[in-house]
Amino acid sequence: MRILAIDTSTSTARIAIAGGGAVMKSAEAVSEDAENQPSRNLLSMINRLLAESGIALDMVDVFAVSAGPGSFTGLRIGLGAALGLSAATGKPTIGVETLASMASAHSSADTNRTLVCPILAARKGEVYAAFFKKRGDVMERVSEDMALAPEKLAEMIDEPVDFIGGGFRANAEVLTRKLKTDFTAVDAPLRNTAEAVAELALAGRAVITPVSLRYVRPSQAELNWEKLHAI
Repeated sequence: MRILAIDTSTSTARIAIAGGGAVMKSAEAVSEDAENQPSRNLLSMINRLLAESGIALDMVDVFAVSAGPGSFTGLRIGLGAALGLSAATGKPTIGVETLASMASAHSSADTNRTLVCPILAARKGEVYAAFFKKRGDVMERVSEDMALAPEKLAEMIDEPVDFIGGGFRANAEVLTRKLKTDFTAVDAPLRNTAEAVAELALAGRAVITPVSLRYVRPSQAELNWEKLHAI
């Protein structure tokens, strides 16, 4: 089975091709403007990666997209691209949990800590986060995805932890002050997260079907609509 994986949950667009049970090739592009995702060039990135891999679009069996939480705009662009490719080829699109893919992409890290916390910056001073336990090379989810204040997240942690993702840097002062345990923090997982999206899709883990976006908290558009229509 060949899978084309897409992750546009942050300001870095990531894609990967997997086939024969393993990742074949991946690529990424970083945007200088967090509000203007590099996703606008997503289709050209995909076409280039397919050409470099020697795979035609109609040879892809499944499109897998990182489904959140993350940047509302980025998630929608990634899903829109995947659904467009599905419509063009007649092949299905599935979603994969973003925080699970971040944890999985870091599973080979050389650390003696078993608690792992993928963390992304959210709006209104909050973070998106979840907890995973490292069991060998597999990350086992031990919490739901959360949107919460960094102070609240720190209060939940009572053992050494590895943070993965830009959400720590954005809230480093608060988290460092509030945490009562040892920790490490890196801005990104060891591997391209689209590779982990493809691998999870191949394994049937952390998959969302039918595909839908996992916002965790309402988008600003949804909040504005609710406010406008409040009785």
